[in-house]
Amino acid sequence: MNGLMNKSVALFFLILSLASPQSFAELEVFPHRIVFEPGKRSAEVILKNTGTSTASYRMGWNDIVYDSNLNAKQIDEDEGLRKTPAASSMIRFAPRQVVIAPGESQSVRMRLRRPKDISSGEYRSHFLFQEESDALPRKKVTSGSAVQVVLKVGMTIPLVVRIGKGQPELAIKHAQVQPPTSRYPHGLLVMELERSGDYGLYMDTTLAFKDNGDTINAIHAKGRGLYTDTNQYKVRLALRESPESGQPLQLTLSYAQRNGEIREINTPLQMP
Repeated sequence: MNGLMNKSVALFFLILSLASPQSFAELEVFPHRIVFEPGKRSAEVILKNTGTSTASYRMGWNDIVYDSNLNAKQIDEDEGLRKTPAASSMIRFAPRQVVIAPGESQSVRMRLRRPKDISSGEYRSHFLFQEESDALPRKKVTSGSAVQVVLKVGMTIPLVVRIGKGQPELAIKHAQVQPPTSRYPHGLLVMELERSGDYGLYMDTTLAFKDNGDTINAIHAKGRGLYTDTNQYKVRLALRESPESGQPLQLTLSYAQRNGEIREINTPLQMP
């Protein structure tokens, strides 16, 4: 067994799909999502190498779906699990691979070609940045002197194409704060949400309370994607501050509609 361990090399491939400003290790990507509304034809993504070694990345596509608990799952196109049609076939991008020196940035240009007679609704794919090994090796982790682990990492950002008119709508079906536990020492917000319409949205969540006249945010979470893979969502967010038992709380969900108008949903809660 020890002889086997001394010779072994483990290879891991990580795909991250994050909601707010995108970064992993020494790669930063901006913006953290791309949305093509009607009339928009092009976009640009900026990659920045914040590390100390030259890095190479290849761009492509990844198929990801979300369940009602907002868990991401990577799928194959032929699995039949996709409920939101793909956007990747409508997008042309260049370059397809970049080598970025430390501290430098590289842009990836995208152009949308909408097919004629395309049906109204939302189309989504996830744009992939995958680290390649044709630059200097960067991510090697050793455990003692026996096992070497090489991390080949990637990350994705959602790319959405919206066709036609219509607005997303959001409703709170149930919301409550659960008391502190060893896992959630400040408490836990549990929400059941319902989205309606043919389009997704990006939700900000704030849970606030008053302390000696000051407003304290126990939760301030931005940019949670509620996509068209499902209409029902179960969201769990840990509190970062500790309101007193019986303390009145104000829950606010806000999201931008397609015309830029900000919608807010306000619900009073109480700390158990």
